[in-house]
Amino acid sequence: MTARRAYPSDLSDARWALIAPRLTAWRQARTDAGVSGRTPTHDL
Repeated sequence: MTARRAYPSDLSDARWALIAPRLTAWRQARTDAGVSGRTPTHDL
């Protein structure tokens, strides 16, 4: 498999480390509140 070219919107690992906890907390808050919806198909 060849490496793909980077997109301008790609995040570095350091930036993703700042964002991931907020997304995880948001998802958990929605689950705790009983907000239904699709189950996630991709892991954060």
